[in-house]
Amino acid sequence: MKIQTTRLAAAAATTILALSSVHAASAQSFQNPDCSPVTLNNNLNPGLPPDWVHDPITQKWLAPNSVDARRVFERHDACLRSLSDYQQRVYQENLQRAYEN
Repeated sequence: MKIQTTRLAAAAATTILALSSVHAASAQSFQNPDCSPVTLNNNLNPGLPPDWVHDPITQKWLAPNSVDARRVFERHDACLRSLSDYQQRVYQENLQRAYEN
């Protein structure tokens, strides 16, 4: 599971980096420029419950029902919405490929 999560994150980062020259800057994408997927713990950090959420900006683990965790999901969704349709399709295709590998 850890390898899948790492591959998923790497594929997403690669995709967004490739598209970043096309992507117009926005406040949301500035906060999280690579629109990296929201990572659930899933035993990546054995000291925390598996449903905790990792914030890629603060590098902190957050309780799943906290206001901060909701903001992480909202920020990610806003970042994806700021991408063009083509960029969104490429992003989703790369995530799917990474998940299948």
